[in-house]
Amino acid sequence: MTFTAPTTIGGSPGSDAEAPKVARAGDDVFILWHQFSDPLAAVLHTDVYIARSTNQGGTFQPRINLSNTPTGFSEEEDIAASRSGNQTRVYVVWIENTAGVTDVVFRRDKTNDGTYANAKKLNGTLGTNNARNPHVVASGDNVFVIWEADGAGANADVFFTRSTDSGDTFKDTQNLSNNTGESLDSRLVVLPNNRVLVTWRDMTLSPTDILYTRGP
Repeated sequence: MTFTAPTTIGGSPGSDAEAPKVARAGDDVFILWHQFSDPLAAVLHTDVYIARSTNQGGTFQPRINLSNTPTGFSEEEDIAASRSGNQTRVYVVWIENTAGVTDVVFRRDKTNDGTYANAKKLNGTLGTNNARNPHVVASGDNVFVIWEADGAGANADVFFTRSTDSGDTFKDTQNLSNNTGESLDSRLVVLPNNRVLVTWRDMTLSPTDILYTRGP
């Protein structure tokens, strides 16, 4: 098998790019990563970047800074892409840490033209304390997001929210694990009929168990 020569994503770079993630829908390919600011910047921070290709990865558009938060750290990013009719939708989540306050942030592009809706905070009511490890999956206009945050007794719980309109609005957040032990390393996958399965490690009892739930 013959591969093309390695190529750098274009655009204004930062410094020290971290591990990328990649998603595809149809001929559209997206690469997502976070990157440190220039070492000479007044405040060291990280931002989340995305680059898109509309020709199966043959070429990529210049990178876009999705978080653009010069005073915080944007990381733990995840991405999902889906098709709705003849349109590609792309959905991105990450953790925004500003002065020790952690938010689950969401942005999306509904028409794959590089125009992203304003950032939306997903953990406004539940899952607000020490949020981390977000993941997103999608099927058509349906978007599913999970993350972990400190629940009762400062133990980690798994939180979930979903959208049925391509991320325009989100349903009320649910605590899926809701127990007194640590619930960690959560993952999710889309099932047929726009349902979702969520699984995680549960440390309520010893030894650690693997739990799962399906919905909505």
